[in-house]
Amino acid sequence: MDVNKTAQDAAYITVGLGVIAFQRAQVLRNEVTKSVAGDSTKLQADAKARATEVRTTVEHQLGELRTEAARLVAKVEEALEPVAKEIQTQVRSLLPV
Repeated sequence: MDVNKTAQDAAYITVGLGVIAFQRAQVLRNEVTKSVAGDSTKLQADAKARATEVRTTVEHQLGELRTEAARLVAKVEEALEPVAKEIQTQVRSLLPV
């Protein structure tokens, strides 16, 4: 049995296994990179969709709030109109003609 030949074969096998392990690590790194990039893209799309949904909801609620505020202002003006007329009448009665 040739010890040098056996040692050389063992060295070649060790280097070969190291190369295979390195290549496998590169493949795994690329897969993880793609997965993370895909997850990031999906998260961004989800966040954008959610932001659009929230904006739509807020705009709708603001519209309802404006409508309700306009109704309230109209009711207050209607309720104050007789009071304003009464005040005008009393002020006119106090002023000399």
